[in-house]
Amino acid sequence: MSLQHQLKKNYLNYLLSIILPALISSVSIPVIKRMLGPEQYGLFSIYNNGVQILAIALTGWITQSILRFSQSENHLTDIKTQAIKFTSISVAMASLPLFFFYFIRNEEFILSLLLLPILITSSFQLVLFSMAQASFLSRKILVSETLRTGIFLLLAIFLVYTIKSSGIYPMIFSVIIAWSVSIFYLIKNLNKHFSTTQLKTESLIKNSFGKKFLSYGLPLSCWFVFANLLTYTDKYLMARHWGHEVQGNYQALFDILFRGISMAVSPIMMMLLPLLSKEYESGNRENEIGRAHV
Repeated sequence: MSLQHQLKKNYLNYLLSIILPALISSVSIPVIKRMLGPEQYGLFSIYNNGVQILAIALTGWITQSILRFSQSENHLTDIKTQAIKFTSISVAMASLPLFFFYFIRNEEFILSLLLLPILITSSFQLVLFSMAQASFLSRKILVSETLRTGIFLLLAIFLVYTIKSSGIYPMIFSVIIAWSVSIFYLIKNLNKHFSTTQLKTESLIKNSFGKKFLSYGLPLSCWFVFANLLTYTDKYLMARHWGHEVQGNYQALFDILFRGISMAVSPIMMMLLPLLSKEYESGNRENEIGRAHV
């Protein structure tokens, strides 16, 4: 199958995987902000976005290496095993510092404890998402993202409405449950994909994965963290100087606009890296990549 044909095949699925969650968010976020209150919505976004940035820092080097080396190594099942191992180690090392950081700062034991499942589910969801990309499972990604966004927003509305005066806890529980559903869906479909795909495993040196992943993925991970910190810093400073109510109104608008803007670029970026890596490793380093660029 040519690169151009694969681009056309996957583009629509990736585009829908952004459009559908964006449509759900544009309707649900104003409702949630009104029910929860802008101050509580802003407070939730500070906690959640902080943990999400940490998850990106822990897994960015892993996800980018999966997209790059799964095509060249030709044994994605072994890369999958090592990626899960690296993710587990990274999350385990960061969990206690994350808990004590928020507990010492806010003196809220339950809230600090509940941030750990957010870190765990977010980290593994990012890694499994990249495996689905590397396996060209664009339709599964569409379903996964729609499930994740839809369950989070609908469950948040339900919990905020039924459990009143509970602060940001309904939002936190919604994140944990929605991300968990996405994880189980991706695991189920990835296992089915791996069981029906013939992949080579000979001459595999597993010990080389860690060094290879770090040398390639760490600079990219640092860039992703820096890019996300830029948008997080303005929200933190806004909350610190003007209060969470102002920051919450800004956050709600930002969430809607960000999803709308990402529709223009994200589908192309999501499908292009694994496809170009595949073509590059297969020897089509001029014609096919040139056509994709055009």
